[in-house]
Amino acid sequence: MNLLVLPQPQCTACDLHKYAKNPGVPGVFLPGSQPLSPSTPIVAELGMNPGFQEDRLNEPFVGPSGKMLKEIFLPPILHDATVLLLNTARCYTPAAAPPKPRHFRCCFPKFSAEDLATLGQYIQPHVPKVLLCTGAHAISTVTKFTHGKSWSLASAFTKQGTPPGLWGDWQLFTTFHPAAVLRSRNLLHPVADHMTLVHAAVTGSMPVASSPRVVPPFSPFEVTP
Repeated sequence: MNLLVLPQPQCTACDLHKYAKNPGVPGVFLPGSQPLSPSTPIVAELGMNPGFQEDRLNEPFVGPSGKMLKEIFLPPILHDATVLLLNTARCYTPAAAPPKPRHFRCCFPKFSAEDLATLGQYIQPHVPKVLLCTGAHAISTVTKFTHGKSWSLASAFTKQGTPPGLWGDWQLFTTFHPAAVLRSRNLLHPVADHMTLVHAAVTGSMPVASSPRVVPPFSPFEVTP
């Protein structure tokens, strides 16, 4: 596998390929992020599936959601990490309908999960590796695959930095899908908080809980003899 150019899946395992101009839209490394190397931290962003423009151009995240992702979500980490853009399902679905669970189950383990496993072996141990799930479909599919039970978006927000348990020492982070932010701009604030955590993971500055300092109780009514 040439890691500088991820291969385009050639898959007819589910019905989605029948509706796509470019079945199996490949993952791409984001220009402007750091070049891929064994010693460079990596953030693999995982979306839902290609939209109309992504299918037409055969490239992920080039539509309005992609513009939001590249201009708002990812700039805080571009100078510190290689950024890879992936999708949970690799084919376009017509009428803006999300893929069905069977489509995700068919596509993710065979393609995106394999890409993550290969990258995990290529990058040196203990170099930060972050899987950033954007949206409910991505985190639900990943956790069903890695933990045997799907997490809701709300649950995932309380478990930022959790090891997925597969593909080496990746850390699992979650934020809202860019399409949700386009519909509701008040989500920009939690997205900024999530990306601050991702940046801290990439740079090795995640806060670590310390042991509490136990102070003996003091009663104001004690009289010193």
